[in-house]
Amino acid sequence: MRRRVRDNVVGLGVGLVVIAGAIGLQTAYFVAGPGAPTPAPSSTDSPSPAATDSPSPAATDSGEPDPAVSPTP
Repeated sequence: MRRRVRDNVVGLGVGLVVIAGAIGLQTAYFVAGPGAPTPAPSSTDSPSPAATDSPSPAATDSGEPDPAVSPTP
């Protein structure tokens, strides 16, 4: 009789560990894994920075061509 009680207790403990592991793995998969929902872009009500109409400062003429400016064809 004693063996049956011990077997039942061990079986219950193993079953609970398996169930807890399954719940933990499912939670981890859907929170951080490939099953996680993609975040939707949120709309913000903050104003965008206004464009300035002021001209950029003139570059000093050193006589050398600016490599960033390409000639117009």
